[in-house]
Amino acid sequence: MEDSIISKYYGIIFDKMKTHGLLSKDGTPQPLSENDFCRYCKQVIRDSELERLRVEFMVLDELVNGYQERFNIVVIF
Repeated sequence: MEDSIISKYYGIIFDKMKTHGLLSKDGTPQPLSENDFCRYCKQVIRDSELERLRVEFMVLDELVNGYQERFNIVVIF
């Protein structure tokens, strides 16, 4: 289950809750309404996925730039 998407998102949400001070000293979540908690989780997952996509885009952009320099390709937009 370690590689499952649920455990991945659990880890991300748990870490963000610790960062934002939404966990008590014993690690239990502070009381939030179900709607607020769902909204919070969706936002954390959305932010995480956007960051992952941004990093992937930057890696691909650097790869493309490397090929353009290597093969002397000029791109005109």
